[in-house]
Amino acid sequence: MLRMGSTPSARRFHPPPLDRLSVRLGCVPAGVKAFLEDSMSFEAASRLMFCNDMAPAQADAFVAKLGQDHWPPDALTVSDWRYDHLTECTGTYVLCLADQAVSPAWQELSAKRFHASRLIRIDAGHQVMHTRPHALAEILRQEAGFYNS
Repeated sequence: MLRMGSTPSARRFHPPPLDRLSVRLGCVPAGVKAFLEDSMSFEAASRLMFCNDMAPAQADAFVAKLGQDHWPPDALTVSDWRYDHLTECTGTYVLCLADQAVSPAWQELSAKRFHASRLIRIDAGHQVMHTRPHALAEILRQEAGFYNS
């Protein structure tokens, strides 16, 4: 459930309780756990989880835009996600080593679930497309075969 107030500071996201598998695998970063336990505001959690490798001004701009889309409600209301069709083509998963929203262990599980044939690691936080766009672009170009011809 996402409760939206009239100001960004009034926004709160209340996800389901942490599942035992996530905790056992160490897949819940400390900031996420604190937020899920309701000891952190939406903005503070967002900064910790999504902006940990951003400059302050970039983080301010990013956090100001949060809540203007259908996440997280869509992520929590649809539970029958199918991934079997992903075996029909090769895929690469870019794992963000400094991600404070999705731990590397959980990202590795996701890569397996998505049937990724390759796993590439990058030293970046969750918003790699904002903080390391050129490095990510080079990875994507390489994976698309631009350098393999």
